[in-house]
Amino acid sequence: MQKYKHISIYFFSYFLNAAISFGVVSLLTHHLSTKDYGIINLYSGAIAFLTPLLSGGILQTVNVEFFKRDKPGFARFFSDALAIPLAGLLLFTFLAFVFTVPLMHFLKVSNFFIWLIPATALFILFTEMIATITRNRNQPGLFAAFSIGKNALEACLSVIFVLVLHETWNGRINALILAPALVSIPVYILLKKWGYLIPFSGIASVKTILVVSSPLIIERMSVFVISSSDRYLIDHYVSTAEVGLYSVGAQIAIIANLTLLSMNNFFYPYIFGELKKKHEKKGGNVKKAILAYIGVSVITVAGVLIATPLVFSWFIGDAFQEGRFYALLLTSAYLPWSIYQSLIPVLLYHQENKYIMFISLIAIASSLLFNIMLVPMIGARGAAFTLLFVNAVMALLAYARIRQKHSPL
Repeated sequence: MQKYKHISIYFFSYFLNAAISFGVVSLLTHHLSTKDYGIINLYSGAIAFLTPLLSGGILQTVNVEFFKRDKPGFARFFSDALAIPLAGLLLFTFLAFVFTVPLMHFLKVSNFFIWLIPATALFILFTEMIATITRNRNQPGLFAAFSIGKNALEACLSVIFVLVLHETWNGRINALILAPALVSIPVYILLKKWGYLIPFSGIASVKTILVVSSPLIIERMSVFVISSSDRYLIDHYVSTAEVGLYSVGAQIAIIANLTLLSMNNFFYPYIFGELKKKHEKKGGNVKKAILAYIGVSVITVAGVLIATPLVFSWFIGDAFQEGRFYALLLTSAYLPWSIYQSLIPVLLYHQENKYIMFISLIAIASSLLFNIMLVPMIGARGAAFTLLFVNAVMALLAYARIRQKHSPL
């Protein structure tokens, strides 16, 4: 019974987050131009690009080590791991100052916004860490409070800046920056209270963590390349306004992804636990959890596909109606992505980090190659078809490795 209660909390939190995100999208499409929306997504894409580089790939490693170490050992690992993104903050802030002018032209924003990208990436990493740790500590209520609170705060700030203060794209970007910064305050307080923030033990430990975690930088970078880099090609070959249309379609598709992420928060710890049982020869049924994940994914994607025409007709501004086609294609692409996500815990548990890096490199190369070929030929549709293809390739590669080395599950 407790298990189903926790699942319901995760689903509720992601359902509410999806509703909040959808409300913000609907609001912005009635008060911003397609070009404004394009600029917002180019900027948020830059943050998404920098976050894995700044983190050094520690997020996934922290997730796995939570289950492999006792509390003192994990606290030592976690505190040492934090030195990597803090060093990254200094490095990338310096680079932001050095390359301010070209970045201003590329992202179409002021120098002030450029300088804040590294700090914003760090704050977003903190919010991702607290989500991982509360999930692993089996505290779904606290997880929901942080995830819903951050999105609700961001939505409120967007309303204030865009509707009340009558700012345009810069108002939305202000909200994207301020929300994770403010949420990082209670994140720090909780981590300190739980005893996870202890004195730094030395550079040797950091080097060891970086060696283990660095292959996962590529995995995180692949997420950016697959899901966000296409905006920059669309901006270059078509227009910033087309980026806005494509991004609205992507935001509708993200409703499906948010539901899938909610399953991660239950299934990932569950799969890790079952793998540990199997390793200790105490049973364990990983296959059942993976199949359940995929089954719910099919239902979720189908539901969003059916609802998309009605969503655009009733809630999306007239200037953004052409984004409907992109929403349908991008939502479909989340089905093979969900299959890949269901298999990743097995690879992580067996420390197949280099193979995950291999999959990610294949995904990055395929995504860039097909986008560069297709976007100039058929516009943003080429980016949507590329996403569907690349996600399918990643799922097949993950399945092939597990079947070869870790079957039966």
